[in-house]
Amino acid sequence: GHYTGAAPLMSALHTLLIGSIAAAAAFLLARAIS
Repeated sequence: GHYTGAAPLMSALHTLLIGSIAAAAAFLLARAIS
């Protein structure tokens, strides 16, 4: 969609947050398995 103002920044921060959480979870899971 089309964003104006602070929406793109918030969207980017949300994406980074979800990505970092997913990466951390995958890292911990891999360590737990091995």
